[in-house]
Amino acid sequence: MRLIAIDLAACKEAGLSVEEWCILTLLHHECSCKRTDVAAALGMHRASLWRRLRNLEERGFVHKDGDSYRVSEKFERYSCQERESAQSLPQERQQKADKFGELLSELRKHVEVGEKVAPILKDFYDYRRSVKKPINTYRPLLSYLKSLKEIKEAGYDVQQAIELMKEREWQTLTLEYVEKTLPKQQPKFRW
Repeated sequence: MRLIAIDLAACKEAGLSVEEWCILTLLHHECSCKRTDVAAALGMHRASLWRRLRNLEERGFVHKDGDSYRVSEKFERYSCQERESAQSLPQERQQKADKFGELLSELRKHVEVGEKVAPILKDFYDYRRSVKKPINTYRPLLSYLKSLKEIKEAGYDVQQAIELMKEREWQTLTLEYVEKTLPKQQPKFRW
């Protein structure tokens, strides 16, 4: 079985079914395949593939070259869009990375955020993305900071509370959650 990437937007724009897209992709990557090779790769019956190829030929997506078919330039225009969208993925990742910077600068307009606190907030931001609950505004970061301050003032270990939040996959951290599960830190006595 062969895996084929399908650009659904280009597929729809070209007016192709997913099955037709797969046939054209195989023909495009193999340059010139015989019908039996494509049928075997897709697990289709040869007669069914032959009907699809005739239909694609009538619509101008393939042309016959002896006993094999070649993809026409019409399909190559759509398949090039696939490569362009794949190249835009790193840009999207960069924009997501810049999103935290935007949120942090927005948060700094409301409260003072030190350099030691920024990595903790970045860790929280990344954690929320990993549990499929991304942060889109600065308010969850502000709430998280306030909760960390309350937890510390109540005498709990902040790092242990953060680890508990991640372990239990909580969306945020509150003093109420921590009070129910963690023991208070023992005061250190000096003799």
